[in-house]
Amino acid sequence: MMRTFLLSIIISFSMCAVSVANTNDHSYLRIEIPQKTISYPPGTPFLAKDTQGNTVLSLYDLKQVGTFEITIPITLFVYVSWSDSPDVYQLKSGTLSLQKAKTYKKQLDQTQKTTSKKSHENVYLIKKQYFSYDEATGYDVNLEFSNGISFLYRDGKAKAWKNGEALTIKKKYIIETDEGDLKLSYNPKTQKIWWIFDKK
Repeated sequence: MMRTFLLSIIISFSMCAVSVANTNDHSYLRIEIPQKTISYPPGTPFLAKDTQGNTVLSLYDLKQVGTFEITIPITLFVYVSWSDSPDVYQLKSGTLSLQKAKTYKKQLDQTQKTTSKKSHENVYLIKKQYFSYDEATGYDVNLEFSNGISFLYRDGKAKAWKNGEALTIKKKYIIETDEGDLKLSYNPKTQKIWWIFDKK
């Protein structure tokens, strides 16, 4: 009897984990507050707590309800991958929701096809995810390339990684690696992307 009870608990936890994993893969967090909308990449964990420190919302909870309306003061902690400390928001109104991310795999931009030369390495785009649109900074985007480089444009700022390590970005946007430079152009207003990889 005890063994059956323990097995049921393990199965229940496994089902919850699968549900959260699916949410992480396909949905991103959108925060809608007066005069502003903020989005985070899929899989970004978060917790919302009330003024007494009690957890009122998590990623799994939001998956169940779809949209959470903020009717009491809460503190939202968003545990981003690009910082050791979470983004913190003191919120009194607005909504939190999970939105479906558009994902494109193994898609090679036509401009990159026509501009590739023998002196360049054929690096192609394997994933492209657009998030919310802001009138000042345009569309946020996450790009992943076949050589392991990940590029994130968010709120007008750009970051890049390879194998978990941050890469240096010069101008808009030359991403430096030991193998060469990924020269990337992204227009956040039109969503047009162009790139080429200069191998050392």
